[in-house]
Amino acid sequence: MFSRLVVWLRGTVALRVRTAQPEVFLNRAIERGIPLRDAVVTGDGLVVLVWLRDAKRIRPAVWACHGHATFVRRLGAPFVLRRILRRPVLLLACAVAIFTLYLGSSHIWVIQVDGVGWIPPARIEAAAAKLGVRPGVPRSHVDAIAVSRRLPRLVPGLTWAGVTLRGVVATISVGESIRVAPE
Repeated sequence: MFSRLVVWLRGTVALRVRTAQPEVFLNRAIERGIPLRDAVVTGDGLVVLVWLRDAKRIRPAVWACHGHATFVRRLGAPFVLRRILRRPVLLLACAVAIFTLYLGSSHIWVIQVDGVGWIPPARIEAAAAKLGVRPGVPRSHVDAIAVSRRLPRLVPGLTWAGVTLRGVVATISVGESIRVAPE
């Protein structure tokens, strides 16, 4: 896997060399120190993979065998990067999308209240908003333990409260005191 990543990062060019003497081409390329990979003999020559940096250096080996070379495929990061850099608006759009995803996922956008009975959830949400738990607040600004301790003091009838932050959702779990009916 690591070697495939290195091959992709360095860039590879597939060349079709049309010649009547493919062995002469192979010998000249090896003499020049050009590593050839995945050589496949075809009817009118051969197809080889070479590193991108060796693509220009292979011309004398092609000329030595009186052949003609054409690029069949271009593979790897240098070619992908060149295509991306030719489209600056696409690059800017990708950067804005990544920034928006980061910004959006680092804030609280949904407040859920679990375990309510006779206390209205809106009252618990309003008390939590006073303590800093409201939509749009960065997750790093919410101290879940402090909110859990202070929320029962702000809302009469709450016995305990727990705040859980998971993704963009803040879940407030509450336990209410038992409401005794007057006689």
